Amino acid sequence: MTKEITCFEVRLEVDGRIKQISLDTTMPEVSNWNTAVTWAIAYFKVKEPEATHVDFVDVSEYTVQPNSESGSYIYPASLMVH
Repeated sequence: MTKEITCFEVRLEVDGRIKQISLDTTMPEVSNWNTAVTWAIAYFKVKEPEATHVDFVDVSEYTVQPNSESGSYIYPASLMVH
């Protein structure tokens, strides 16, 4: 039996604009909703360094069965934040 993957849709307000990012627990930095939100905030602070306000709006959580054809990540990660 394959373990389900927990996915998170994190919405943030970045300088008055709503931004959304999809993350899941296949990413080493993401293990629950709190780490997903923390990662998303750090991502947008790096992606948009000129932004003066990054505020949390909401997060949704759901589980999916892994798809062996899609590779190791559910969503593509275009930037790694350290």
